[in-house]
Amino acid sequence: MIAWSLLACGPTLRPPELTYGPPAALPLVQPESDRKRWYVPGRVGDREGLWFVDTGYTNTTCDDDLPLALGLEVVPRGSTVGESGEVPVGRTRLPAFSLAGHEIEGLTCLVRDLPTTSSVRDPEVLGVLGMDVLSRLVLRFDPGVAELGLDPPGEPPDDGVKLKVSGGRSPRARLRASLLGSEAWMLVDTGTAHTWVDGARRGWSPTRDLGDRGVVGTGGSTTARRLEYDIDEVLLGGVPGPPITALDRDVGLGRADLLGLDVLAAYRLTLDGPHRRATLSAP
Repeated sequence: MIAWSLLACGPTLRPPELTYGPPAALPLVQPESDRKRWYVPGRVGDREGLWFVDTGYTNTTCDDDLPLALGLEVVPRGSTVGESGEVPVGRTRLPAFSLAGHEIEGLTCLVRDLPTTSSVRDPEVLGVLGMDVLSRLVLRFDPGVAELGLDPPGEPPDDGVKLKVSGGRSPRARLRASLLGSEAWMLVDTGTAHTWVDGARRGWSPTRDLGDRGVVGTGGSTTARRLEYDIDEVLLGGVPGPPITALDRDVGLGRADLLGLDVLAAYRLTLDGPHRRATLSAP
């Protein structure tokens, strides 16, 4: 039975220990409940399932069924804030497990009920892989063969474009993107199917105003005004991308425009966070 301790202390959020294996890859999976975003198969202890791959999320998060199944203690500790609001979270320390042959030890996982507090609804999902794990590896997204390569950091690459990395123990990555000739450093976010931009800041007028619409994300469900921008000129790292319909997002303190899978899935993309470089090509 899961134990919710009332102790003020508990597992601290710190980078896990990684013992690197050779370069390897996992299939990118799209379950019936989510045909637009990317998951990879995984196993923790005797529990098998899927991990949601979210480069826009800082800390790996477990659905509360995972520690329950493994008999792990969960300590209530703070909250997390997302697009749909704030939600309390617990923390637990996962046992050592393997991801594509790389051994991960000492990973503190945030814990919440994902189906009711996020857009991840599939009961087979173990949790969300965040940048506390993903930033320690070289990520090779290849939509053409539906595969995610997970490689140990090697020598710095000789080519590619600059990758801006920031965020302390769970650094997230930004790429220079041009939309309709307007350039900005945008957060690489495989956790969203859509690209989100602050149109007002760019001086744009929305193509459509759809009024209040439901929004499902971290924090659960809410409503927000939905503005859309039709964008037929996309350059990512200087490489042309497909036309998209971007959604409006007010960018305030600590927030950024988001590059979603409507753009990212059009490229074979390598993110080398340890060396702050990225390479892009057509899949």
